[in-house]
Amino acid sequence: MKANEAMLDQLLDAPVLYQVPLYQRTYSCGEKQLSQLWTDLITVADQFVDGRSVSTHFLGSMVLAPSPSISPAKVREWLIVDGQQRLTTLTVLFAALRDHLVGADPLAIDKFNQFYLLNPWSTESERFKVLPTQLDLFDVVAIYLPDAWGPAFRAGDFDLHDSIKAGAASLGIPTQLLNGDLWTYPCRASVAWRLSIALYSKFGGNPWKIAYTSHMRDTAYIGLAYARRGKPKEGDYVTCCSQVFDADGGGMQFVAFDVGDGVDLRNPFLRQEQMCSVMARSIALYRRRNGGLLTRRVVIHKTNYFTDQELAGAREALLGVEEVDCVQMQTRVAWRAVKLNSPRDPVKPDTRSLPVGYPDQRGTVVYLSGRSVLLWIGGNTPDLVSGRSYFQGGNSMPGPLLLARFVGRGDLEGMALEVLALTKMDWNNDALSDPLPVTSKYSQALAKGFRTRPRSAARLTPIDCSSDV
Repeated sequence: MKANEAMLDQLLDAPVLYQVPLYQRTYSCGEKQLSQLWTDLITVADQFVDGRSVSTHFLGSMVLAPSPSISPAKVREWLIVDGQQRLTTLTVLFAALRDHLVGADPLAIDKFNQFYLLNPWSTESERFKVLPTQLDLFDVVAIYLPDAWGPAFRAGDFDLHDSIKAGAASLGIPTQLLNGDLWTYPCRASVAWRLSIALYSKFGGNPWKIAYTSHMRDTAYIGLAYARRGKPKEGDYVTCCSQVFDADGGGMQFVAFDVGDGVDLRNPFLRQEQMCSVMARSIALYRRRNGGLLTRRVVIHKTNYFTDQELAGAREALLGVEEVDCVQMQTRVAWRAVKLNSPRDPVKPDTRSLPVGYPDQRGTVVYLSGRSVLLWIGGNTPDLVSGRSYFQGGNSMPGPLLLARFVGRGDLEGMALEVLALTKMDWNNDALSDPLPVTSKYSQALAKGFRTRPRSAARLTPIDCSSDV
């Protein structure tokens, strides 16, 4: 740690970006704090106007940490560990002074913007010198789309839902789309549950957390999915979407990375340098949310297999991480399981076992090899109190996920239980669980949303990607 004394204009003069991390509280300065600051500034200003010796005003200490995403090609980027309330207040004050003086000084806007508020020649994501925590920007934008407008929701490659989601995500705006079910769905408790939990989570809350085991601590989970852009026969490039989750199952942000030309559009994979870039950006999101700390363990999920180049790229980007697991999840498998009762009379050789009336239990794990298992996400889930059987799928026969670990160590059953836990972390429905863990579900929804978006450079963007009421 290095301590220096600095004037405010020294902090804001050069191209710089001060980011308030998500773990910091939102802006909370009240009238008492603002009045005290204003009184102190007026005292210093009066001394200056009267020609008296002007003393400096001590604003207090600030603690800054280098951003994990800093690079020589970007403006200097810092995370505000302490002092965000004061710096945010002064930024608002500069903006108010700019707007107040514009009548008397036409150049006031350019002066204040260039010296105190904006980085005028930087990219859109680096435009502001001070960025408040995402929770200070928007809570959530709710958009009602009447069913009568339905014929205009889809046309060719256009999908209104996906376009709104992807566009709002690019701007860092959480969204909740509402349709006619909000008013007509017969189970009002289900509507109230889905909407309240969805809005609460998009406000930044965690409705529930995983009761994780010791090996899940300090773990970041990353889901990868691919979107072919353009028409199926003419698509010329692919976007890789990556979503990062912490050990509580809470989603953070996503990386949308344009893979480029020269890939197999039917089975897209990343080259080593591309995988390294996606993973480096993804883990930077985790560090940004966790005060710059590097996670102990990273688990990467995707539905197609990992190539040698992808594994090499992941290892290169995650050199400082103690443990890395790369897990493929296949949904279309021919395996099925039937649970049988014990024979009524085991002494008689002709007595047969009969199938029970419910599938095998949810969470059943069957080993196939030293690196692959079958995991039943759906299945019988007995009541915790009465023990009465319950199956979410009705009369269907649930199929398992085939999990194959390409890199990693530890018990395969522990790996499977992590996947099982993450199937309960979608906060936008009232189902017992989802067919896929939230890592894959959200990254696939991201890819779907970006499929028809204009081509863009790889970027980091805050994410809201969830099902809607």
